[in-house]
Amino acid sequence: MMKQNDVTETIQKWLESARWHYRFDATHQYFDMNMLSKSQLPFMRLIIDAHIQDFVIFYVISPFKCDKVRHSALMEYLTRINYGLINGNFEMDVSGGWIRYKICITYAGLESLPTEIISDSINRACFMMDKHAQRLREICEG
Repeated sequence: MMKQNDVTETIQKWLESARWHYRFDATHQYFDMNMLSKSQLPFMRLIIDAHIQDFVIFYVISPFKCDKVRHSALMEYLTRINYGLINGNFEMDVSGGWIRYKICITYAGLESLPTEIISDSINRACFMMDKHAQRLREICEG
């Protein structure tokens, strides 16, 4: 069975082999990096969080946030997007207005974490943020 350190090491090796520039917080067991976007976003922030035993969480965070006066419109839109999604969901931090897309995978019972799952999770999360970025921005900016 995989241990947390094995998972972190697998992710780190994959990021290095793909030549990604990242920061690693050893205390909290997460990788943090900025990525260029294919949409109208200047960039997206990617966090790969491996601090919870048996799980890895991939967050793609929008570079803009939503003002409180636009929260209800954004929450409605995010609810509509999330309906029926199988793998992942959009979230909004109500206190700060930040928007992110989250995918969670488990490695419980696995001998190793396939790098294809890491790559696929990152690609899916980025795709979803890219796909909805323009409308999210329109809602947030009113």
